Amino acid sequence: MRPDLGNNHVPEHSHDYVEIIYMYRGSKTNLVNGETVELNEGEMLFLSQNCRHENMPSGDEDISINFIAALNNIAFLLSFF
Repeated sequence: MRPDLGNNHVPEHSHDYVEIIYMYRGSKTNLVNGETVELNEGEMLFLSQNCRHENMPSGDEDISINFIAALNNIAFLLSFF
């Protein structure tokens, strides 16, 4: 987990893990597989493994929290249910 406090632009990329973005305050724009996705306060965005995405700059007051989970850890956690 890490807070994204920023007005930084992150160019298109992908991960070999699942990423969950929770918009704690404000809003931000993401490009997901070439489509614009607006994330507003209180909303979550789930990005699957190898999903192409880009983070557009956000305002100084906007705060999102990124949760990162490797798939082998998810399988382990789901084994308890």
